[in-house]
Amino acid sequence: MHNFIPKLEYLDSNPAFRPIPNDDIEKIRHITPAHTITSIGYNYDFLDASWIFYLALKYPNLCSIVFFDSDKKNAKDSIVYSRNRHQEDIQLLATLDQFFPCLTSVNTLTGSHNGWPFSIFYDTLRNFGVNPESVTVNILKGGEQSIYSHNRCLLPISESLKISKQSLDFPRFKMPISNYISSYPNLFELYLESSSVVEIDIIIDKCPALQVLKIHRPKICLSNHPLYPTVHTL
Repeated sequence: MHNFIPKLEYLDSNPAFRPIPNDDIEKIRHITPAHTITSIGYNYDFLDASWIFYLALKYPNLCSIVFFDSDKKNAKDSIVYSRNRHQEDIQLLATLDQFFPCLTSVNTLTGSHNGWPFSIFYDTLRNFGVNPESVTVNILKGGEQSIYSHNRCLLPISESLKISKQSLDFPRFKMPISNYISSYPNLFELYLESSSVVEIDIIIDKCPALQVLKIHRPKICLSNHPLYPTVHTL
């Protein structure tokens, strides 16, 4: 495809990913990069480190990457990710010479339908010193474990974030959602969608540089014990 459209800059695809055999990994290291592609969007129901490995080699000049939630709600045919492979995946991605060095905008879920955690992707960005400024992380499933997965994605890059869009919609979650949001010292735009309780003072205390705050559908209140009883610049 790239040979016939050499000036292509944006690619939106709905691929049927399956695990790449270990024997093919070394072949992928010699793949011809598509240097003109700066933005891609993938609608997928399966993903793992082998495909992130491929994408990092094939599209080294990406500035924006979006992983859409698949329309296929029943992904039973996808091979389930084994948590025992977590360290192996980290080590595979660490063998790359670079990892999306131009990346500034990222949109992902907390994981794939087959169970692969996107925290591995964000950990690798940190390990390579890549600091995207705008990041959106959407929850794959509800519950407290999903909030933990959400924070695991954002924590490695929390200090570099400038703009973040977060959808934390847990109607049955009783605790204030603001208690589970990480601190972002340099964040200046936060877009938060949640039907849960949001303690507004906790949010602004965790984002001291915040200039724009947009909250959709929350139950807003003040906490009993603000973290920092000072005047915010917002």
